Amino acid sequence: MEDLAKEISEVIVSSRITNMTDNMDDVIDILQKDENLLGEVENLLTKDDIVWVNKNNNKIFFEVTFDSDYPRSVNSKILDLDTEVKWIENQISKEESEINWENIKYRYKRALKELGFKNVTYYQKVREIILTHKSKKWRFLNNN
Repeated sequence: MEDLAKEISEVIVSSRITNMTDNMDDVIDILQKDENLLGEVENLLTKDDIVWVNKNNNKIFFEVTFDSDYPRSVNSKILDLDTEVKWIENQISKEESEINWENIKYRYKRALKELGFKNVTYYQKVREIILTHKSKKWRFLNNN
């Protein structure tokens, strides 16, 4: 159950960051059927994630309270350098036909902005990964 909650929370976070709701109908259906799972997922989400879910569906609702009531995970930074790099590695390790390059580009550009001072390190790590595995796509990621 804990693994499923973590997996669902990751889908929600990814959907919020990319602002793509393709997978959300399935997630919401699962959460509607299991209140315990809903609570576990809620504890793994940040305030931004919860607000996004509440705004983008009309079937489930997570309670939004004051910051002091949130679990530790909520007070952590929205984007983490290592998490973002690992996400890109996972995406490009898929079969070429399964890779959504527009999604990768959007998330890469957004992470560059949100990571602030860390973005030079992020840029270098992503560049190294892309040039090693999919060198022809590096130019695509950096075009406006």
